[in-house]
Amino acid sequence: MRIGCHTMRLTLADRHAHPYSRLAAIPPAAKARVEFTTPAYVNRAGRQLPLPDPELLLAGLARRWAAFSPHPLPPDALAEVLQSAHLARHDIRTQPVGTGRHQRTGFVGHAVFGLPARAPRTTQRVFAALWAFAEFAGVGAQTTHGLGHVRVHQHAPALAPAPRAGGGPV
Repeated sequence: MRIGCHTMRLTLADRHAHPYSRLAAIPPAAKARVEFTTPAYVNRAGRQLPLPDPELLLAGLARRWAAFSPHPLPPDALAEVLQSAHLARHDIRTQPVGTGRHQRTGFVGHAVFGLPARAPRTTQRVFAALWAFAEFAGVGAQTTHGLGHVRVHQHAPALAPAPRAGGGPV
């Protein structure tokens, strides 16, 4: 390719297609470990919040999903995710982003988010789909400026043991 007096060689980047239908069909998860690889922050009532608030992060992902996906999330399960998702643990630190009057304070590190142990499978599936979507959409504010990039590791819920043959304890 030629731009002005400069000639450049183009190579294709590795691309992976992950349609919304594939994200919506992801196995249920009760926990997600999220690594914030670029600074992230959320806004609450017009104020910057450099903390991994699960309700704000997941609500932002749900808005992006609703804006672009042809596969709506089940409203009742989404409401339960937003009400019951919690921050189980974290190891984060603040990091300034930008300069001058455009400077923001974000956070980097990792956090583990979870659902209550008795959360229905549909709720776990929505939780898992939103966190899988986060790897593509980013989380928090200013994702189009490179903020809020994450890597997500999902943890499937523990299944109840299958009943033994013969029906009774051994």
